[in-house]
Amino acid sequence: MKNAVSPTSAVVLSTIVAGLGFLVVDVNAVQATPLVNLPNLQSITFFETSGSNTPYTFTVNSSQLLTKLSALNSTSNDFVGVSTEFYDVFYSDSLGNLDVNGMYVTVESVYDRELPAGGGLNIAEVQLNFTSGTEFANQVTAFTALGNNAIVGSQIKAVDGNLLTTTTLGNTVGQNKRLSLTLGFASTAIPEPSAILSLLALGTLGAASTLKRKLKPSQSNEKETTKVG
Repeated sequence: MKNAVSPTSAVVLSTIVAGLGFLVVDVNAVQATPLVNLPNLQSITFFETSGSNTPYTFTVNSSQLLTKLSALNSTSNDFVGVSTEFYDVFYSDSLGNLDVNGMYVTVESVYDRELPAGGGLNIAEVQLNFTSGTEFANQVTAFTALGNNAIVGSQIKAVDGNLLTTTTLGNTVGQNKRLSLTLGFASTAIPEPSAILSLLALGTLGAASTLKRKLKPSQSNEKETTKVG
């Protein structure tokens, strides 16, 4: 089962004349920032929970984050949970596709144990490590849960800010797909379109008001006051 939320589209460059001023919305200002380009980002830590909570940290330009492994097994993985649970982590788009300039990270796993064993892909949190602080992931944009020991709904535990909770996305027995989890961060977020449109609306209103004042015939020598609201 896979759920996905597409990222918000960026707003194109717009200029509105409002009296003697200009309102400019620059597309470069509203696009999200690729993780690899975030200022002062040093590394990313993945907290995996198999019995105990174990952090796995990779530097921003590490091969682990820049590469999606073609095979996941005991000799090809980024880290291991239990003995048959192998993980791959990489920069991605919001749907979990490899993107070295992506604004998201994707965690994939293969795991070959069904019930009564608990499910695999157990991520408590993913953390950005900056020179001056840290930041947990705050949104799930896609996930894949498979098998009879998956707990659908547990994916949200990867973004609850609590290292004592964890995802449980199942197993890959008899599957040709991997378990997966794609996460986003506040530092790479695109501004809400409503905020941009509000600015554009205010600029349009100002331009319309200015035009109205210019076209209105003078009725007296008194100063004209125009209320915008």
